[in-house]
Amino acid sequence: MRRKLYLLKIITFMIVLPAFFGLFLHTGLSPAFAQNETKRVHVEKIEPVYVEKGKTTYLVTLRAHVTNNGDSETVTVDVKGTDDKDHTLANIRFSGSIPEGLTRVLMEQFQIRGEDYENITSWTVKQ
Repeated sequence: MRRKLYLLKIITFMIVLPAFFGLFLHTGLSPAFAQNETKRVHVEKIEPVYVEKGKTTYLVTLRAHVTNNGDSETVTVDVKGTDDKDHTLANIRFSGSIPEGLTRVLMEQFQIRGEDYENITSWTVKQ
């Protein structure tokens, strides 16, 4: 009898747990993604702030002025660095917390090959 009860508890747990997590994940607030709905996030300016040049790689700090027009404070913006032929040389993800309706500066630091960085002519939001 105890074994059947134990088995019943395990089966019930295996059924209820995934259902709970599925419900939990679908009702949570989703971040405002710039590439999905450009109305939610407006990026005014993307610019390099600091570049530390090494022998082969550079340590770069980028700054983006981001306005959150969405309904979530969590903001994620995907940015790409392109050359004069529109080839993507770098992909950067800015993320942070910006209250609804406000503009903040988000900064990201990353490493990139020096040759690639020197060829980047513009930083734009990924579409």
